[in-house]
Amino acid sequence: MDVSAMPQIFSSPHSWYSTTLASATISEISTSKLSSSKLIYSYTKSINGFSALLSPSEHAAIMKSPGFISSVKDMSVELHTTHSYEFLGLNSYYGAWPKSDYGRDVIIGVVDTGVWPESESFNDEGMTEVPSKWKGECQAGTQFNSSTCNKKLIGARYFNNFIG
Repeated sequence: MDVSAMPQIFSSPHSWYSTTLASATISEISTSKLSSSKLIYSYTKSINGFSALLSPSEHAAIMKSPGFISSVKDMSVELHTTHSYEFLGLNSYYGAWPKSDYGRDVIIGVVDTGVWPESESFNDEGMTEVPSKWKGECQAGTQFNSSTCNKKLIGARYFNNFIG
């Protein structure tokens, strides 16, 4: 959303997004259909916008809203692998894999829709201590206890912010 198009009456982008979404919902209800819209999260740091559950007609209404720039449909994806080195095509005998001491003290960040710390993928047996340069945290979330982080799953953040 283009925040320069936000009317001055709104105290924050979040209140503007909520109202924009509510107007799309009212439009949906007036056509005698059950509204499915739900604001999930407001973004104001790197980008300005929001994520929401929308019906096709609600999406069409949002697209006509002042300040609308673009939208991206969230897609469900299948798990590719639990063996990152194989997935990345790393060779055990030459190249980046052995040069990096097979990932020793390498921190890899992943944006994920959920994590199962109980999975064998997160077994930290044989792992070295968490690198001292790590400044992240292991934050509790819905059905996730921060005590399940270990030397392999060293950080987690919870960004699923359902409102209303």
